[in-house]
Amino acid sequence: MFLVTNSPAENRFCSPAEQRYIADESNDGGRQIGRQTQMEPMPFIDGFNRTKKVPALETVGQVFRSWNIFGVALGYGCMIGISNIFISWIPTYLVTVKGFASVKMGFLASAPFIGAVAGNMLSG
Repeated sequence: MFLVTNSPAENRFCSPAEQRYIADESNDGGRQIGRQTQMEPMPFIDGFNRTKKVPALETVGQVFRSWNIFGVALGYGCMIGISNIFISWIPTYLVTVKGFASVKMGFLASAPFIGAVAGNMLSG
């Protein structure tokens, strides 16, 4: 809270030379990183992602009638259900039904999460 400011001029750790560099718009090759600019269209990626312009949701009623919100909520609910299976049911099943020791159960119950980390690292 104390280190974050609204602008570089208000930050005591930002030198005047850094403030001039940040304020200078020609130092980033015209890309204007971090500023609102007009993006170039990418028809191949837009077609691949099936993106389209949609109006901004301005009221609470529009939010609750949005199919995108329903889709996100459904996906979140499924993710929570699957996570609960991995976290609670699998360890209990391995110990009570299969008779695994706690150490072996801990290793096998963590396998999905180890696989998820490896998959995230390999896929980017």
